[in-house]
Amino acid sequence: MSNLKNPILFASDFDGTFYFERSTHPFFNRDLSAIRQFQKKGHLFGVCTGRSLDGVQVTSSKLPDFDFWILSSGALILDKNRKKLYEKNLTFDTVVKIWKQFREEAAFLFMADKQAYVLSKEVFPVIGIQDITELSKIPLCSMSLTASNELEAEKITAIINTIYSSTVTAFQNVNHIDISPKGCSKGNAISFLKNHFGLMTCCGIGDSYNDIPLLESVEHAFTFYHSPAKVKEKAETLVTNLSEALFCALSFT
Repeated sequence: MSNLKNPILFASDFDGTFYFERSTHPFFNRDLSAIRQFQKKGHLFGVCTGRSLDGVQVTSSKLPDFDFWILSSGALILDKNRKKLYEKNLTFDTVVKIWKQFREEAAFLFMADKQAYVLSKEVFPVIGIQDITELSKIPLCSMSLTASNELEAEKITAIINTIYSSTVTAFQNVNHIDISPKGCSKGNAISFLKNHFGLMTCCGIGDSYNDIPLLESVEHAFTFYHSPAKVKEKAETLVTNLSEALFCALSFT
């Protein structure tokens, strides 16, 4: 924990915000430098993503030393030493029902606390399984669906949030759908950490629909000029990149 009297917590979405998978340089040096400077001043920086722990770690051996990890869209929260602060799991019955209903329309990825699983041949770092029953004894924090397009993802998200609202919540991310246990979201994870660390000020940045709960939960919300209109409506400040948001956040001290 920081020695500052009132440190700022800054939570960043991962894909499309901090990590750019299809780029020749998936991490920008300007962002990595800004993170180090932000933390050097005593503030807290961490990732807030739908990915599993290994899903983030596999992207680089030179990730920043995050002060916290919000994973599986808030179903798993770790401290800087990767010790569990919070975890909630999906019921296997619900996993099977959703899989059976949408397996012809979307590709599925299943996330445990560290590892991800897929019903196909193993593709590093994802573990391949042959049958859904292989997951019955594995505590799953979340699952992710990839639809054929954004409109299809919007439709599936609405159906899941209608039929399975008592057990899960689905969050759309372009043509992807992240599904977490009911009560878990990026926003609720921020509230948990704010109480855990005893913080006054939290900032967040994200680029897509599934980041809206994050942006709604912080005192200062950032997104990009190119983000969807519904996301920009939730942001206090529009920026060009993560480093710009971090330097702006320093003015809140």
